[in-house]
Amino acid sequence: MGWVYTSRPQGLSHKEFFSTHMDGVDRRILAASSRGFDLVYFAYEINAVSGIRSRAVICFGARTNWVPNDARYNFGYNDLGESDLPPDCPEKILKLLTAPETYYTDPQSLARVATWRQACWDNIKRRKSRHPLAKDAIVIIPNGANFNGEILHALKVNVPPPRLEFVRPSQNVNHARRYRLRRYTLDNALVFPPGTDWVTVLQSMQIGSPQLTLALSARAQDAEIHHSTP
Repeated sequence: MGWVYTSRPQGLSHKEFFSTHMDGVDRRILAASSRGFDLVYFAYEINAVSGIRSRAVICFGARTNWVPNDARYNFGYNDLGESDLPPDCPEKILKLLTAPETYYTDPQSLARVATWRQACWDNIKRRKSRHPLAKDAIVIIPNGANFNGEILHALKVNVPPPRLEFVRPSQNVNHARRYRLRRYTLDNALVFPPGTDWVTVLQSMQIGSPQLTLALSARAQDAEIHHSTP
């Protein structure tokens, strides 16, 4: 399905708004959870119809877009099936889902959904197992974080959560520019505990394409990650 634009009253939660469009006699949205500014995951309950299938809870999602200057069509969404979504489903949604077999019957669909759900659990497990964002921890963001056109791959925690503030690893904290990130931006980040030397960081990084090259300063205290030509 493509993008649909409609009027959405201010103050409605995602669950409240989408329930008016998606709920029916035998189906309803159980829960909703956002990822970032424009992606929502839903747990969607479908009850048995004429004995054809048992109760099932599946996942679907929606890309969203606000159009504040349009009084009539101020909100757009594009709904997606679960295996078409990024494998980043929140844990509270995954825990509500029933086994894929309760809804999907086609072998290819079953395989895709099972693979997608496992990838979501793997990502949750990886995030839970990483080092905490303690003060002076080094954070490597493989895809970079965009700060008004400035792409940074290496940051140092200056203030730990919940405030969570970063500086460049090379900067004097007293004169450094402060950076703020939403937590979901760090979902794929590598976190190294305070005091980790840059050789260890280099050895632990997964090099992709285009390659990310870590340049160590003469004092081994500064680091910049830049794209190199393959």
